[in-house]
Amino acid sequence: MTSKLRGKYTGLFLLAILMLPLISVSVGYAQKQEKERAEKFVEIAREAKERLEELRDTIEDIPDEIETLYKDGVKALEAAETELEEDKPDYGLAIEKAKEAMDAFREVFKRLHTLLKEEEEVEEEGAETLTEAIKRARARIKRVRDLIKENEEYLTEYAEDELDDLLDNAEDLLDAAEDALKEEPPDVRTAAHNLGDANKLISQAFVALKKASGPIHSGKMKGFLTVISKFLERVERLVERAEKKGIIEEGKYDHELEVIKGKIEDAKEEKDFEDAVAYLMEARMRLESIQEEIRELMKGGPKGG
Repeated sequence: MTSKLRGKYTGLFLLAILMLPLISVSVGYAQKQEKERAEKFVEIAREAKERLEELRDTIEDIPDEIETLYKDGVKALEAAETELEEDKPDYGLAIEKAKEAMDAFREVFKRLHTLLKEEEEVEEEGAETLTEAIKRARARIKRVRDLIKENEEYLTEYAEDELDDLLDNAEDLLDAAEDALKEEPPDVRTAAHNLGDANKLISQAFVALKKASGPIHSGKMKGFLTVISKFLERVERLVERAEKKGIIEEGKYDHELEVIKGKIEDAKEEKDFEDAVAYLMEARMRLESIQEEIRELMKGGPKGG
């Protein structure tokens, strides 16, 4: 991480630290209406989240406790946004949740800033430490390339080429860094400079790949929905045949099938990809349960009324 880039995010960090008290004063005097105050708090919380995401994209290995804190902030912000969309919003609650989100985001800024400082300090240490840092950078490159390969069907050729160019250039810089360390004495300054530039390119690749995650997830979700919809149709036909043959009572699975359809609809509306997949997994397990049960009943023949 170069000092220039570090300075940029230090500024963002300080802005986040100062933002909330400033808002409290300005809103208290300038925005008299409770609705406007709530909307302003939510708007600022959204902006803080966007800046925080930019910072997070430059750091590959973020500790779980920081990720958890970030997710808590996101949930609080979403709760504030949801409250504003109610027919009769509780503006006080919306403000409270927006403040809660800001508190979480500020703490994440602080902790990520500490990580950035530690990363920068690596550049100032000896050849051995730099060698280890170069290995980690190569591992990050491998991870990005693996992600590209896994999702190549959802990426345009142009996007793949751009990502490959970034990673190829990063690898060239890491090669140069290693060559500098092989000199006698090791040219630590040059190695650190090349490593910093390589890490910057790798971070750019992560950011670019993340920007493509919308289409990637959209493509995957479309495929998942197609599969689960076809499975639902097969099970519904199976239920219908079993009813006609008298193997099960008519309407036996109506409620369960409605619940399953509800899960599929929840998945379609869910913005978070992982949560949407969880809904589809539950729907699939419920369908498999019905299918297995009916197949077992079919082995025994028609049931008495």
